[in-house]
Amino acid sequence: MSNKLNINGFVYKLAVLVLTLGLSACDSSDSASKSSVTAPITLPESNVILSDLDRSLLEIASNLKLTGDPSQGRSYPPVQDSLVQLGKQLFFQPYTLQGHTFTCAQCHDPLQGGTQRQALATGIPKPQSPKAIPDYLFHRGRTLLPVRNAPSIFNLGLWDTAFFQDGRIQALKPDEGENGSKGGINTPDVLLGQADPQAGRNLVQAAAKMNLVSRSQITPNISLNESASSPYTMVLNEHLSREQQRFSPPAEQWLSRFRQGFNTPDGLALTLVTPEKTAEALAAYMRSQVFVNNPWKHYLEGDPNAISEVAKQGALLFFRNPQQGGFGCARCHSGDLFTDEKMYRTLIPSISLPSPLSDEMDYGRWFMTHEDKDKFAFRTPSLLNVTETGPWGHNGAYFTLSGMVRHMLDPVLEVSQYDTFGLTAEGLVVNHLAARMNTMLSQGIDLTSQKYSQKEFQALLAFLYTLTDPCVKDAACLKPWLAD
Repeated sequence: MSNKLNINGFVYKLAVLVLTLGLSACDSSDSASKSSVTAPITLPESNVILSDLDRSLLEIASNLKLTGDPSQGRSYPPVQDSLVQLGKQLFFQPYTLQGHTFTCAQCHDPLQGGTQRQALATGIPKPQSPKAIPDYLFHRGRTLLPVRNAPSIFNLGLWDTAFFQDGRIQALKPDEGENGSKGGINTPDVLLGQADPQAGRNLVQAAAKMNLVSRSQITPNISLNESASSPYTMVLNEHLSREQQRFSPPAEQWLSRFRQGFNTPDGLALTLVTPEKTAEALAAYMRSQVFVNNPWKHYLEGDPNAISEVAKQGALLFFRNPQQGGFGCARCHSGDLFTDEKMYRTLIPSISLPSPLSDEMDYGRWFMTHEDKDKFAFRTPSLLNVTETGPWGHNGAYFTLSGMVRHMLDPVLEVSQYDTFGLTAEGLVVNHLAARMNTMLSQGIDLTSQKYSQKEFQALLAFLYTLTDPCVKDAACLKPWLAD
């Protein structure tokens, strides 16, 4: 029996109509990099004779102000820093939630691309009854949120605007290179558009703090349509007197570690071992994970042999607009980080875990804003190290990078023949996919269908492989970030 999803003729015709109405693939005004570096890309003095292909590609890179290094002009802690080391200990330290033992690394393993290599994050127990739905499924507006793919923790310190696929952690006045450290950060703890005074110093810290939430279950007298006044109330179980319940080493040992990490020899437990300090240490560890030393960077820095001729052809297709014979990928995956950090509707197949929430559709950014235009909109991911961060899509619907790329080039065709084999292999819900696609298409999508040859497709894929830092595939290179 075939595992492919066949969308009925009405849905396909509706999709064609939607596409022909001129929905564009991202705002072309954002095609330039956010980098402030303006110097044109030139190769150093040498005897190397550039080909016409190199000249065309380097001219595009110069016009887009690309350097290949999104870490330029930014500050982030070195992995040897004492606070980073404390964060690493916390990251790999088992803790107990809902009677189960977890570590942060369970969903964000550095050896697995900083993610989980599963379609949907399953670190927190799957809810088996409405009375056991974990807190993280609740969002502002008394709405339940479906489970999603665990995003990679690599290069988190290079983002400036929003975290998570729905942008639930958002810099109110994002400044280039600041990682949300200026202008305030909005979180689900406060009203949309307001700064959360407890968010922390940057986007990474705000995200780390939110992930420390741990109310074990919804109390029986709370309806599924009602949430507590502050569903993201911070709980690090309790305070230091009861930290033994969360961390296996004795409380005195953790106090010593926090004193060393924060360089506070006489720090008191009451003020030093806190949820805020824990989030700060975790954020320092994650911000130290900057992996951008890839072949594409080497190419832009002056080595014309750093990437293959096929990859260069793929780069031209990536950066050129359709009117120029390309695919216009850089209109959304812009800049040296390869993302504009904005939200778009891309028609990724809607899947879910087997649970009481399996019939809930994921409305993406709409959960935050409740604005109709944001239904099914998700944040543009970075493409750095993309080969190592699968499954791909906000919900891991594609188990191969090639499948994800084909979807982005021709979403309607790909969802009409979507193969559910990977989903059934993971025990995920595959019911109602066609009906969900119908709903998503009626809302509109922000991608245009593009024709391509197999040669063009392979070239584009070859370019994406140049964006991976070899370190993220090398356990020896990753050792400083792994558990001691």
